[in-house]
Amino acid sequence: MAPATSLPTWAALEEHYKTVGKTFVLKDAFASDPARFDKLSKTFHDSPSKTDILFDFSKNLVTEETINLLVKLAQDAGLEKKRDALFAGEKINFTEQRAVYHPALRNVGGWDMKVDGQDVMNNPGGVNDVLKHMKEFSEQVRSGEWKGFTGKKLTTIINIGIGGSDLGPVMVTEALKHYGAKDTTLHFVSNIDGTHMAEALANSNPETTLFLVASKTFTTAETTTNANTAKSWFLEKTGGKGEIAKHFVALSTNESEVTKFGIDSKNMFGFESWVGGRYSVWSAIGLSVALYIGYDNFEKFLAGAHEMDKHFRETPLKDNIPVLGGLLSVWYSDFFGAQTHLVAPFDQYLHRFPAYLQQLSMESNGKTITSDGSPAKYTTGPILFGEPCTNAQHSFFQLVHQGTKLIPTDFILAAKSHNPITDNLHQKMLASNYFAQAEALMIGKTPEQVKSEGTPDDLVPHKVFLGNRPTTSILVGGTIGPAELGALIVYYEHLTFTEGAIWDINSFDQWGVELGKVLAKKILKELDEPGNGEGHDVSTGSLIGAFKKYTSYVLQAHLVLPLTTYSPSEIKPVIQQIYASSSAFQPPAVVKMAPSGKVIVIDTKGKAIISVSKSTGGSTDKRCFLVSKSCVEDLKLSGNTCNIDLSEDDPTSIDTMELIIRLYFKPYGLPRRFLDLPIEEVWRTLIHVDAKVAKYHKRGPYRHLDADCWFKTWFYAQTSKLTRDQYEQLLYPAFVLGGEDGKIFAEVTRWLVYNAAGQIQEQNPLAQHNQASFEAMHLPEEVICAIRGAKIALQGRFVNFFDKYKERCAQSTCPQTCRRCGPGLEGIMKHFGPYDSVEDMLNDSSLQEIIKFMANLEDPDPNDESASDSECAEWLAAPMNELSYAFDGLCLDCMSLSINKLVLDNTNSRPCNVCSWHKEMTWEHSNIGPLRS
Repeated sequence: MAPATSLPTWAALEEHYKTVGKTFVLKDAFASDPARFDKLSKTFHDSPSKTDILFDFSKNLVTEETINLLVKLAQDAGLEKKRDALFAGEKINFTEQRAVYHPALRNVGGWDMKVDGQDVMNNPGGVNDVLKHMKEFSEQVRSGEWKGFTGKKLTTIINIGIGGSDLGPVMVTEALKHYGAKDTTLHFVSNIDGTHMAEALANSNPETTLFLVASKTFTTAETTTNANTAKSWFLEKTGGKGEIAKHFVALSTNESEVTKFGIDSKNMFGFESWVGGRYSVWSAIGLSVALYIGYDNFEKFLAGAHEMDKHFRETPLKDNIPVLGGLLSVWYSDFFGAQTHLVAPFDQYLHRFPAYLQQLSMESNGKTITSDGSPAKYTTGPILFGEPCTNAQHSFFQLVHQGTKLIPTDFILAAKSHNPITDNLHQKMLASNYFAQAEALMIGKTPEQVKSEGTPDDLVPHKVFLGNRPTTSILVGGTIGPAELGALIVYYEHLTFTEGAIWDINSFDQWGVELGKVLAKKILKELDEPGNGEGHDVSTGSLIGAFKKYTSYVLQAHLVLPLTTYSPSEIKPVIQQIYASSSAFQPPAVVKMAPSGKVIVIDTKGKAIISVSKSTGGSTDKRCFLVSKSCVEDLKLSGNTCNIDLSEDDPTSIDTMELIIRLYFKPYGLPRRFLDLPIEEVWRTLIHVDAKVAKYHKRGPYRHLDADCWFKTWFYAQTSKLTRDQYEQLLYPAFVLGGEDGKIFAEVTRWLVYNAAGQIQEQNPLAQHNQASFEAMHLPEEVICAIRGAKIALQGRFVNFFDKYKERCAQSTCPQTCRRCGPGLEGIMKHFGPYDSVEDMLNDSSLQEIIKFMANLEDPDPNDESASDSECAEWLAAPMNELSYAFDGLCLDCMSLSINKLVLDNTNSRPCNVCSWHKEMTWEHSNIGPLRS
């Protein structure tokens, strides 16, 4: 078709505007023609719902001649042929060679609808099959027949999508909230801003939450990122036991990506390529609507839409309501120079309706190129905006009434309210404003009227309203239910279609969305790479550089970084290799350390690597290695060491420093000991430690231990010249005991080994000793005896054999070479209690609980005289993951951690005796995730 300005009627309309439109006065038109309302208002009859919708076009700047000319313009532009092509399934989306067949999705009238000769309604996988699948699934979920992995009804629905996969369902479920399931909580997550997802998940229960991942291609960056976040949250909260298939469904056409994500293809609701995103609420994308309002109401929604399709398809142009709406938009945009279109619903349920129409209108007709590839020489696509009234009256209506811009406005009102409270007073007040605004915009207020009110002359100009502002009033005969909403949406769909047909543009592509997305992908990579926006224009590059500066910072701690003689070229590869070794980090754009002697390794995303606990309000919250920037202000590493604060005082590039970390600990009053280690070794150790924590934090003997215990263990092993495995063996009973008792035992063991290591450092290692088990660690014999005795004692094995050695042990006459109990008991009494006597220790109720629990362990009996040292050594060196573990855990409310205080009851939850709070048996990291090697 030809550009609009080349059509014969265009010139006639330009002349008509000059002679009639430009000087047209609405008040005079009504005064001269009392039948104007009857002539220029149209009523849409929705037969199935028996509801009328009145469209009053009489307050627009038109005459009958104007309407006739606009209709002739539509005929010249081929609107009727284009309309027929739409309903015939022709590929009117000519830039993408696709049909535009969303009317088929609501084809409840049984029209024969085909694309490329294929019956889109009845073919396998066609519209009717998808609707049947939606009906079955929505009814199963709503009735509770479809349950979550623990057998509970799904009562929270989180729809993850963006654009048409979000705006339509959000608007419809809000508009029809009156019909929504009262026991269902509905969330829509679209924005890549993590806040959107975090707020949706904040109060959601994974056992009762259903995720709808809505993406046509299943590759949309925002949607797939949000979906993977939801999946990780679900698996973490369920301890990996949750069944994805019962809690995730896909609304997509890409089966391979859906199954790769983990969703069963049986739980995929598809739709065809001829369904555009902004028209997709009628398709499987509307599953959230069916789940919320029920499938019966969803069918009424489709039926109301189909009735408007039927009206648009069959009604002559002059009486065709969507056509008239579209022609008026062209009239104001191209002849009056109007740049905007205001939609103001007098209905709070429709508060998202303008936002939905924004995409429908501006993504469709925000184009500059006509069908022949030439630029349009006329205005297209008005800026659509809106807000519910009466809120809008207290916002931007000042500009509508007295501003310099002409703003054609649509007002929408339902004659009846779903909530006629206070004897319907609210609805009457709402209606009075609906009528008043349209009238005020039309009649205005003259200077004479203002003066007659006694207004001072100098204020008169300020209180004058010019009036003559065009409005279309839409009045729904009853309440706005599913059918009425469907009809209203399709009215605006075909209004938009009419605009595009006149302007000779493709209303069904959206290339303008693509460029920004492509550039964003490129810049996203740059944010994690060296550089400060080079390669961009000066403005963009400077903004990128500023962003990197604002989001990078220096964490300072008690560490020493001497200056180096290494060149930057030698240092940078090491840093890159360290960071690249974990998927949790990308090589940072800027790695900075401070020369103040207080440094901790960081990345530029706000995560500290060597951070293990956070103190808040006097309590200590134990965590794994990653802590967000907001949590590091009072972070502590190993108790009295490494108070961390944020600072950028005199930051120095890592290029100028040697990658050596000096750690020191000062336990139990012993002299401070230093350990210089390359940062690569620190990193490797953290990876090792995190692997242990990740492996055992949900089950196994280490579930109660955290990074603090592991890191200190590694440090002491380094200073004691022990291997990591050797030191893990020493802490074996601590892993078994759990809770505070296990921690205390670990401290006792560390003290013994550290003290021994101090002696060894003074006396030189006993390298000539090459005995089995602990002897290979080069520790003094008495230390070995003490450790072994402590291990046996704390595992509850000393109860039976204690009587045999009771007298000797109590009198401290046990020989120093005794490997059954020896000074171990005295060591325990001194450091574990302290206890005044062995009997005092045996009567300790908490220790008795440990003994009782450990009674079921299958280990060599220390009382058995036939048990050889090698057997005991073998027992001591047994693989830790084969050991039974204690049912201890972390109270997620008060953070209490204790094996003998958190017990199971018949509800399979943990009651904390400190705060009496119950939590089902899952370990949670809150907002902190472990490193992954």
